[in-house]
Amino acid sequence: MSKLYLDDHYREHKNKDGDIVKTTCFVNKITDSDNDIEKIKTHREEIFNENPEYVVGCQLRNYVQHASLPVRTFTSGFRTRPEDNQNFAVFHVPLDKQALIDGGVKKNKLSNYGDKIDLHEIMDGYIYAISEMHLKSRSLVKNQMDESIEVINAKRRQVELEYDCLLDDIDVVDTATEKGNRLFSLNLEWFSVVKHLQSKNSHLLNFKRFTHIPYQQV
Repeated sequence: MSKLYLDDHYREHKNKDGDIVKTTCFVNKITDSDNDIEKIKTHREEIFNENPEYVVGCQLRNYVQHASLPVRTFTSGFRTRPEDNQNFAVFHVPLDKQALIDGGVKKNKLSNYGDKIDLHEIMDGYIYAISEMHLKSRSLVKNQMDESIEVINAKRRQVELEYDCLLDDIDVVDTATEKGNRLFSLNLEWFSVVKHLQSKNSHLLNFKRFTHIPYQQV
C-alpha cells in the first residue's frame, strides 16, 4: 500500500535508458500547477536527505518486492524487573544487515546502522515521512478544494432557488450521452467524513520522541 500511495503522490516515469519521460503527481491532478509539482519534488528530496529511516524503508520495500521477506527472526515475550517493579512486553524484530546487502539493498544506505537493525525504528521513520508528504499534499490542495466546495454549494443553492424547493440530492449528468450518465452529486454531506478525518489527523506524530526500550531485549 505504501508503494501505491507514494507512486500516486509523486512518480517519475523513466524509459529503458533511465530518462524521465513523464512525471505524475496527485497534487498536480487537483491544482493543475507545475509549480506544485516542484514543491512536492523538493519536499521529497528534503525528506530523503534528512530521514535515513525513510531511505532504508524504501530499500526494504524494494527488497520485499524483488527478493524475499527481510525478517528472519524475532523476539517476543513478557519480562519483569523486580528491583524497580517494572514489567516489559517484548517484541523485537532485528534485521540482519549483511543479509539485506546480499539481497540487493545498497550498502551505502545502511552505513548508519550496525550489524542488527531495529525494524521498529525503521518503520517509525518511514511512516513519519509518508505522513509529512500527506500533510504537504493536503496543504497544497486546500485552497482548490475549498473553492470547489463553494462552487458546488453555490450551484446547489441556484437550483433550489430556481425551482423553489429543497432537494435531498442533485445529480450532475452528462447529457451528451444517450442515457445521461451520472457524473457526481451536488450533495456534500458525505464530505463531513473528510473534515472529520482531517481533524483527527491534523498533526504529525513523531515516534522518535518515544522510547523503544520495551520492544528490545531488556
